[in-house]
Amino acid sequence: MKNLYEGLFIFAGDLDGEKLDEMIERLRKEVADQGGQVRNVTRLGKRTFARPLKKLREGYYYVVVFDMEGSRVQVLRDRLKMLEGFFRVNIVKSGKEVGENEGNRGDERPQEGREE
Repeated sequence: MKNLYEGLFIFAGDLDGEKLDEMIERLRKEVADQGGQVRNVTRLGKRTFARPLKKLREGYYYVVVFDMEGSRVQVLRDRLKMLEGFFRVNIVKSGKEVGENEGNRGDERPQEGREE
């Protein structure tokens, strides 16, 4: 049975819009390669870090909801750590199981979230 996961992904603040789109598509591919499916992508925008991290002062934040077998999540984390461009990755289980009959929402495009 697949579980529903929510991931917070931070990309370097110096990336342009085209490169960010490529990174999200790469994320979709990595999730699919592990047998999962992206259900929703929400762009939270560019945020300034409280303190510099790895010589960066800001980053682009995205929240991605996807389903996947629990045994494959660590493999996904490990693969994303090796890819250039993924600055920070945090994935948590939402507590819901995904049934086979649920609709496909994986075709949604990034949504603009509010910036604070």
